[in-house]
Amino acid sequence: MTVTNELVKANTGFMSPSNMNEAFKFAEIAAKSDLVPKDYRNKPGNIIIAMTMGQELGLKPIQAIQNIAVINGRPSLWGDAMIALIRGHHTCEYIKEEIDRENKVAICRAKRKGQDEEVREFSLEDAKTAGLSGKQGPWRNYPLRMLQQRARSWALRDVWPDVLTGLVSAEEAMDTPQDYDKPASATGTLKDKLAAKAGEAEEVEEAQVVEKSEAPPEEPTCLDIDDCLAKIQTIDNIPHLENWYRKNSAWFADNMSEDGLNKIIDACAKKRAEIKKSLSDAPKFINDCPDGKGKIPVDYCNDECRKREGCPAL
Repeated sequence: MTVTNELVKANTGFMSPSNMNEAFKFAEIAAKSDLVPKDYRNKPGNIIIAMTMGQELGLKPIQAIQNIAVINGRPSLWGDAMIALIRGHHTCEYIKEEIDRENKVAICRAKRKGQDEEVREFSLEDAKTAGLSGKQGPWRNYPLRMLQQRARSWALRDVWPDVLTGLVSAEEAMDTPQDYDKPASATGTLKDKLAAKAGEAEEVEEAQVVEKSEAPPEEPTCLDIDDCLAKIQTIDNIPHLENWYRKNSAWFADNMSEDGLNKIIDACAKKRAEIKKSLSDAPKFINDCPDGKGKIPVDYCNDECRKREGCPAL
C-alpha cells in the first residue's frame, strides 16, 4: 500500500502542465497523436479547453481528452466516466443501477450524503416516444444498455449538478441534435433549400398534384445515402416529397456529409421537375359539365358547347 501511494505521489505531475506555456506544448504534442479522439486531432485549441474543463471536474489532462467528447459542437462526458467521477466524489453515498428486462425499464438509484435517495427510470416506451427506439446504431444493437445510460445520466445530473458543472452524458448528447449545429443545407424546408441552391430569392412554385390533399404516408428513416436516393424515386407528388424531406432532415444533418446532403437535395430537385413535367403533359380535365357528363377532358368540348351557360371551361 505504501509503495502504491508513493508511486501515485511520484507521478502526480507527470504530463500535467503547471502553466499556460506547458499546456500549449502538451496540446500541440497531443493533437498530433493518433491516440487522441478525432475531435482533438490537429486541434490543440480543443485540447486546451478540454483540459481546462477536466481540471474543474478533477480529471487529469489525458483523462479529460479521453472522456470529454465533442457532440454537436458541445462538450459532454461519456457515461462510464460520469459514474466513475461521481462515485469517487466525497458526497456520493451510493449509486445503484438495475434493468427490468421483462418490462424493458432501466432504473438508477442515487443518494447524496445527507439527502434522500433519488430514482430515475427510462423505459423502452420512453425511448419510442422520444423517437430513439430502433434508431440505427447503439439503440438498435444495444437497447438495454442505452436505456441504462439514459437513466444514469438523468439521475447523476439531477443529484450532482454542481460536480458535473452542467455537462450532459455523451450518449444523451448524441440523441439531442441542436438546430444551430446542423449543416445549413439540412435545415429548413425542401422548398427553401432548392431556392437557395438555385440562388433565387423567389418562392419555388408548388404544383397541384391531387384535387383532395391526403396525409402522406409515414416514411421510415433512411438507412444510408443510397436508401434515401431510392426512396425519393418512389414519391409521386410534390407535397409528399416536401413532407418526406422535412421528416428526415434532422437525420440527414446527423448522419450525412455536406456532399451527401447536396446529393439528396439535387435528387429532390430532379424528382420535383419530373413530377411537374408529368403534370404539364397530362390531359386537362373539367368537372361538372352542364351536360351531366361529369369529369371530362377539356379537348372533348367543342366551341359551340363551350358557349353554354355554366360551362366551367369558359
